This record gives sequence, C-alpha cells and structure tokens, in this order.
Amino acid sequence: MDEYDINSPVYIESKSVSSEKVLNLVNNSEYFGLQHGSPCIITISGAVTNPRWSVFQGGVVISTDGFSLNLADNQQLIVSSYPENQYARVYNADGSFADVSQLQDFTKTNFVQIPQGESTVLFYVDNNTNINLTFKEERLIV
Repeated sequence: MDEYDINSPVYIESKSVSSEKVLNLVNNSEYFGLQHGSPCIITISGAVTNPRWSVFQGGVVISTDGFSLNLADNQQLIVSSYPENQYARVYNADGSFADVSQLQDFTKTNFVQIPQGESTVLFYVDNNTNINLTFKEERLIV
C-alpha cells in the first residue's frame, strides 16, 4: 500500500493497470462561514480521452468536473475555478489555446473548489497523463 492510500477514502488497486490518479489535499483556509472552498487551477498534460475528476471529503463526492475531448501528447487542458478568471482551455505546444468550456460535462458540478480540511481528488485519466493542481489557502480578515 502506498503512503497516499493510508487514511484516504479512495483506494487504488494498482498504479500499473489503473487509469486513476489520486491527490490528497489539506486546505487550512479560514472563511468564517462566508465561503466553502478555495478556487483552484487544474492542469492535465499529455494524451488523454475524456478527462474527469471528483473531489471527495469524508468518503462523499462533493464536486465533479469532466470534459468530452481528446488531448494529444503535446497539449494541456487548464481549468481555473478562480471567480475573477474562470476558464477551461486547451493549450497547444506553440502557446496558442482554444476555449473548451462548451465541452464540459454539464451533468457535473464543474469548476471544482477545494473544501476546507482534508479532501481527496480522484482523476480519471490515462496512465501517462500528468496532473497538477494548485489552490489558494486563504484567510479572510473580519
């Protein structure tokens, strides 16, 4: 068992045959009841078909996102849930990009945010796909 499987509500059988990737997160943001999650930027790099992901907290799915698209080896899907700059784009190797918001799966919550406390993000992607997730740890001043 890998170190990230301990205390995780999501268990991955084997990384060699699996198409899931897991990120365990701790968000120490303090919102004093004014907000319920931190915005994030998710970057998916490399070949993948129909990437999707789920955020779990306490073993319960709290948000989901996904796209009906195919990425080539040299492309990146970047999804930002920052309210002032929310977008979903596919970037090419030459730096050009296309808005792919219309390819989001609208049966999902979309533009996920990272909840306060411990959570797990499970990505359903191809084995050689790389994942990066960045979120703000915020403290509201009252």
